[in-house]
Amino acid sequence: IAEQISPVDISDAYIKRVFTLRDMVKFGNSRYQVFEDSSRHQKSVYIRYSLIYMARQHGFSYLALGKAIKKSHATCIHAYKQVEDLLFIKDPAFRRVFNLVIEEFNKFKNKFK
Repeated sequence: IAEQISPVDISDAYIKRVFTLRDMVKFGNSRYQVFEDSSRHQKSVYIRYSLIYMARQHGFSYLALGKAIKKSHATCIHAYKQVEDLLFIKDPAFRRVFNLVIEEFNKFKNKFK
């Protein structure tokens, strides 16, 4: 028998997820301004893609991501697939940016704990 989840558990989990997504967007804009502009410079694209990938790995839907960054869900799907491809081929330029973004985001989150 599956364990029943109370409405309190659902709302607590939802609130934590919403704040995490907001933090992610806030971090992307405050540190890199990647969601405020639509720069096509490789580093900006890699940062934006890395943040979208990280959010998706934390369970956010493409629709929620798209709304948070004011883009369509298709943009988020494309970003996620691009990151998977770049990780698969072990692109060294992307890997450096990806690791840096994850490290800096974790520092950013730890400030608020």
